[in-house]
Amino acid sequence: MANKVPKWYADLPWINSVVMSTNRLSLPLRPRTANRLAMFLCGKRYELNFADDEFARPDVTLIAIQTFVYVPDKLFEVITFEIKPNIDSAMEGVFETAAHSAFAHRSYLAFPDSKDYDNNPLFDRILDECERFGLGLILFEDVANWDTYTFEVSAERKDPDPQSVNDFIKGQISEKSREEIKRWFR
Repeated sequence: MANKVPKWYADLPWINSVVMSTNRLSLPLRPRTANRLAMFLCGKRYELNFADDEFARPDVTLIAIQTFVYVPDKLFEVITFEIKPNIDSAMEGVFETAAHSAFAHRSYLAFPDSKDYDNNPLFDRILDECERFGLGLILFEDVANWDTYTFEVSAERKDPDPQSVNDFIKGQISEKSREEIKRWFR
């Protein structure tokens, strides 16, 4: 059953700090979409980064820390988003998104919604593969309008190797943002 707002997003007001990063994208729809999604998720606090390896660099990365009143630990999460311009490129996006689980706690695939997805074998396969890999699936009609988002599948929380998470942050996030992340733990 599709949800309008996933739990992690509903909990964002409780998150103490967020660092956002977007990747430079090659397809015509994706730069505008990624930038608008980044601005939508975290206001205008995000950075644009460059990477050559499409499987190692998510389109949008959200790094967040959350604290709890009755739990002494801080919850640190890397949440990634892979954005595709249409269903035809979304199957490849499933595998790109799955590759993010090496360093991300949650990973989402997002692409524009369409009424043509009813009884569409490709959409059914994408949905099945997202569930199999524990990936979230987001459909949207207008990336700037939250009311048009549907979370078809919620991403499962993964437990990636801390060294892989550290290496991802070190290699893909700006020095300024890395310094901000270090301050979260002081």
